[in-house]
Amino acid sequence: MASRMQDKAASIGFDWKSIDGVKDKIKEELNELEHEINHGTKEKITDEFGDVFFSLVNYARFLKINPDDALSSTNRRFRSRFEAMEKIAKQQGYELVSLTPKQWEQLWQAAKKKYT
Repeated sequence: MASRMQDKAASIGFDWKSIDGVKDKIKEELNELEHEINHGTKEKITDEFGDVFFSLVNYARFLKINPDDALSSTNRRFRSRFEAMEKIAKQQGYELVSLTPKQWEQLWQAAKKKYT
């Protein structure tokens, strides 16, 4: 939906002149989100979080990337790597829940190498 709205706006010229404007907008939205996280209500935080998402979708449009496809690909990679972490831990006689963040990171890096 965000992609379609942005495409429509761009079709009449309501668009950034360059990708630099899009990147600056993302930075601005991240700063606003951070401010609301520190000072705002859950509603304001939610609004700003949505603005960050919307800006990232626009960035994808400039890069000619389908944001839904990008997120699906990331979800698949995460699932594969997380399952690999579980498998490696089990092979070593551990459950993930019993490990430290440092051990999780080591397993994550091992899984990334195996499933990149």
